[in-house]
Parts: sequence; structure tokens; C-alpha cells
Amino acid sequence: MKKTILTMVCIGLITLTGCTGSKWTKDISAMPEEQKAQHLAAVEEKLTIIDEVPTDSGAHFELAFHYEALGEYKDAVKIYKQTLELDPGHIVAMNNVAGIYEEVGDYEEAAMYIKRLYELRPAIPEVIKDTIRILLKAGETENAQAALENFASIASTQGSQEMNDIASDLFKEIVDYKNNNK
Repeated sequence: MKKTILTMVCIGLITLTGCTGSKWTKDISAMPEEQKAQHLAAVEEKLTIIDEVPTDSGAHFELAFHYEALGEYKDAVKIYKQTLELDPGHIVAMNNVAGIYEEVGDYEEAAMYIKRLYELRPAIPEVIKDTIRILLKAGETENAQAALENFASIASTQGSQEMNDIASDLFKEIVDYKNNNK
């Protein structure tokens, strides 16, 4: 009975997702029905696991991931945040929360999470790219510049040409941003 109710609630949410214009939902009407069904089944499974083991950060993360895939950003963010309460160093959850906030246009919140991620992984090229992009959208050019300078310093000590090239490209991006937003 409980699973039936959960399934009906999830189907209702998916139906509403296709009809609403909220920035907190994404239209998934083009998603194949089989894929929707797989995500809905996973949501049910993860809810059951969390009901049994409320401290399972992996189940929380996976639940949030499936909510995000179903276009339910508000639920996804809520569960990603619960994941981070259970596992403060969960870098993928931080990245996903930042990405959702960026997608809905809340750049201040996106910047908060991307900065946390950057503090944990400053030498990862994808992290610095996301950091610079989000910080510029948030209007934090000084923080973007500082993060880039730190990344460039790491790149020079590691002697990585790829990292140096990324730093150079991102430097140009910051200069362009500053020139276009004077």
C-alpha cells in the first residue's frame, strides 16, 4: 500500500513537472517513459532505504540524483543538502547543488556551494572551470580572479601544460567579463 501511494505521488509530481513553468522544475515531457519509470522506481527504492536507514548518505545522494533527473529541482536540492549534512565532504553533491542553483538563476547560492567545492578540490580542472563560470555569474570577479591565481600557482608547481592552458583560457574569460561589464 505504501509503495502504491509513493508511486502515485511520484507520477503526480512528474505530470505536474511537464505542466508548470516554475524555475524549480524542468520539463521532462520528452524523456522516454521507460526512463521516467526507472527513475520513479529508483525514487521508491531509495525512499524505502532512507526510511530504514536515515543516515545512509549514499541513498540520500542517489534519491537526490533521481529527483534531479525527473526535473524536481526543489526536492533534489533538499535531499542533496541532507546528503551534505550526513557527509560534509560529498563533492558530487556540492557540485550538483551548485549546478541546480546556477540553472535556476540563483547565482549567490550556486557560488556558496561551488566555493565549498573549490576549497576541497582546487587543482581539479573541471572544478576551476565551474568555479570561474559561477563566480562570474554571481558578480564575484575578485573571488574568481583569486581562485584562478591559486589554480595557476598549482598548475605551475605541477608542471601540467593542460592545467596551464586551462588557466590561460580562464584568465581570458575573466578579462572578457570585466571588459564587457564595465
